[in-house]
Amino acid sequence: MIERGVALLDRGCTLVENVFVAVSGASLILMMVWITADASGRYLFDHPISGTYEFSEEYLMVMLIFLTLSFTYVQGGHVRVTVCLQFIPKAVQRWISIFNGILGLIFFILIVVASWGVAMRALKMSVVSNNILQYPLAPSFFMVPIGSALLSLRIFQSLLGDIWIKKHQGHEIK
Repeated sequence: MIERGVALLDRGCTLVENVFVAVSGASLILMMVWITADASGRYLFDHPISGTYEFSEEYLMVMLIFLTLSFTYVQGGHVRVTVCLQFIPKAVQRWISIFNGILGLIFFILIVVASWGVAMRALKMSVVSNNILQYPLAPSFFMVPIGSALLSLRIFQSLLGDIWIKKHQGHEIK
């Protein structure tokens, strides 16, 4: 039963991650094209594109980072300190992994809660950017809790795998 739930969670997260990675990739391409056009306009025509820096910073970079957090976690791409692991017994390593997972889950749940409140306030107050374009910032603010929530689900799934599935497949954590 738990294995099916973990597999279903994995499929759902993978589907959402694939969409987020595509959106992040599109934001990266847009950022490259836009910044190139801005630099070309600045140096060739002495006329840069207004709001390039701000929009790249407030939207495109946020998309690129927060929408790919979960995908990076699944790929094992986040920074890990593994220098001392070779000196620690495997059973202790599993407990350390579980402890780190629990801490990470708590941390990202706190980020979800705090950033959701910030995003809701920005939406209610119709917060706009400081530049001449004055575009709304709330959609950008919502990317933080959404990306962090997906990462929290992945960490939870990983913890379930570490604790429940290994325990019931004869790999009891000791």
